[in-house]
Amino acid sequence: MTTQVNSESEARDVRRFLLGVHPEGKERYIVTREAWEWRLKGVPGVASWKIGEEYAVHRTHLPLLGVPLDFEKRLPWLKPVLQDGTKPRPWQEEIIPFIRSRYGSYLAWSMRTGKTGASVLSHHLDYDGAIVVLGPLQSRSVWIDWFRRRWPRARVGVVVGRKFNPAQLHDYDAIFMHYEITPAWQSLDLSARVGNAIGTVVLDEAHLLSNRKSLRSQAAMIIASNAKRVIALSGTPVFNDIAGLHTVLSILNPTAWGSYWDFAKRYASARPGAHGWVVGKASHEDELKERLTEVASIKSWADVIDKVPPIT
Repeated sequence: MTTQVNSESEARDVRRFLLGVHPEGKERYIVTREAWEWRLKGVPGVASWKIGEEYAVHRTHLPLLGVPLDFEKRLPWLKPVLQDGTKPRPWQEEIIPFIRSRYGSYLAWSMRTGKTGASVLSHHLDYDGAIVVLGPLQSRSVWIDWFRRRWPRARVGVVVGRKFNPAQLHDYDAIFMHYEITPAWQSLDLSARVGNAIGTVVLDEAHLLSNRKSLRSQAAMIIASNAKRVIALSGTPVFNDIAGLHTVLSILNPTAWGSYWDFAKRYASARPGAHGWVVGKASHEDELKERLTEVASIKSWADVIDKVPPIT
């Protein structure tokens, strides 16, 4: 639950904690030592700044201080349109400002709640550049269908093969690439290869990236670094594998969550075992849930069933 500010004087104190935007930007801020001592000591992703008198934090740390950013309420955005005449579901439209006001977003929505559509609707080809989707091979036809519904005239490309061939990428507006070939296509200069700025990278079925050492996870991290915005999608409950969350969160919020073992010790009860460190059950759950409010939207079918029109 987000920390509540209960008085005018306390509100002034909370505002005093936040000193300003970090010089490097990237959703990072500078806070006081007092803020660190109050709620941030031991939290992964917090870095000393100016010899420990100030601290650099990510936007996911700010809910712990009771600092509501609410960027999405001030960000203008275009009403999404599906060219086949289908009307987006209300919660798909509602999530768009959340996505567009962040570098990284995690839609942890149950199956058939519309997370694929929401991610496509949040992207604007004319303003953002190309969209690149990384996902399992079996989802390819679904994504191509959504590309066509959203942008009938878009140049859609499907990457195939395990040999790097820039011609497959060049001048496409919407590109699908399946996870098993991503290691062959990882490039820090992918935008130049596409010939169009990459506005959004979508990581479909992001729970498949939970193994930080896998080649697909490492490739996804490099490919995503080319984008202005990254959206992770998963129908698997977020808290099924706490330690496995670190890889995806590190792609969405670089450096904000600390190292893997910092994260695992804090949030997954990591401890020394007979043959090295092992992870256990969730720990500091309230803190983790509070931080996730700044990056993740968690939705089950029960949350939207009353908003779905009846079958006729």
